[in-house]
Amino acid sequence: MTNMTADPRPRTATRLAGRWAAWLTGLMLALTCVGVLQVSYAPTAAACSCKPFTTDELMDEVDLIAQVRVLSAGVSPSDRYAGEYEVALLEVWKGEQSPTVTMETNFQGTACGLGELKVGEELRLWGFEHDGTYGASWCGLPSEPADQVDAALESRFGEPWAPETIATPTPVSGFDGLSDVLPPLAIGIVAALALFLLVRG
Repeated sequence: MTNMTADPRPRTATRLAGRWAAWLTGLMLALTCVGVLQVSYAPTAAACSCKPFTTDELMDEVDLIAQVRVLSAGVSPSDRYAGEYEVALLEVWKGEQSPTVTMETNFQGTACGLGELKVGEELRLWGFEHDGTYGASWCGLPSEPADQVDAALESRFGEPWAPETIATPTPVSGFDGLSDVLPPLAIGIVAALALFLLVRG
C-alpha cells in the first residue's frame, strides 16, 4: 500500500502567508497610530487673522500690561481648548499690582491663541480682564517692533512697578515632561501589543 502522506508545504506556506498578512496589518496599525499622534501633537500653524493694534491703542484698551513668568499650567474650566495659567508679575506698566494673576489663552494658533505655555516661560502680557482672569491672544499684541513698544511704555507710564518678592513655581517631584511623554508611549505600547498578538496568532 502506498503511503499517502500529506505534503506539509502548502500548510506551511499558508501559515507563513497568514503571519505576513498579520505582520503587515500590525505595521499599518502602528503607522496609523503614529500618524494620529503627529496630527494630535504637532504644533499648530499660526493662521490667525485679525486687525493689528498699535501700541497706543493697546495701552488705552487693555487692563494689564506686565512682564510675567508662568508658575502653573492647566486647562481652563470654561474652555477645554484654552489654557489657564497662574503667572508671577515681574514688572507692571499698567493695571493690577499683585504678586500673581491668572491668565488664559487658547491652545490653538488658528484661534489666535498664544499656544501651550510652559512653567518657567516668560512673556509680555497684554491682558483683557474678565471675571478676575486676564485673556491674551495674538490679536492683543502690538504690531510695532519691541524697542518701539518699550519706548512707548516708558513714555506713557514711566518705570514699571515691580514686587518686592517675585513668586516662584511650586516644585514638582518626578519627571517634568511626563505629561508630554505618556500619550505617545501609551499609543506605542498598544500598537506593539496588537502587532505581537496578530503575528502570534
